[in-house]
Amino acid sequence: MKSHNNSAGRLLLTACAISFVCFFGSYMRVPIVPLFVLSLGADTVQVGLINGAFMLIAWALSIPSGLASDRLGRRLALLGGMILLAGSSFLLYWSSSPLQIGVVVLLLFTNVYRRQSAAFYR
Repeated sequence: MKSHNNSAGRLLLTACAISFVCFFGSYMRVPIVPLFVLSLGADTVQVGLINGAFMLIAWALSIPSGLASDRLGRRLALLGGMILLAGSSFLLYWSSSPLQIGVVVLLLFTNVYRRQSAAFYR
């Protein structure tokens, strides 16, 4: 019985550590991406449009994301979200214009929101 509790505790600790690293890495981009976009020549209006579009997309996808995680299962939604997160991070690195950054940021931040919905709001 004690072995079962120990393995459950390790599994919980591992899941918490992975979640912490993913969310920490994702949300560290929030203050950095606007600075990066400004360095590529965007003005403050474009930065505001990128951030505003993220909030609009997050709002629009909140209910469909929850429904999709209910149908597909939490595990598949989380794994798919992590793969999309990694891919969009590489795309952010290779972006060279404010428009490209806007598209990647929408993909990245919307994916973070969808993964959060799948993990916690089920």
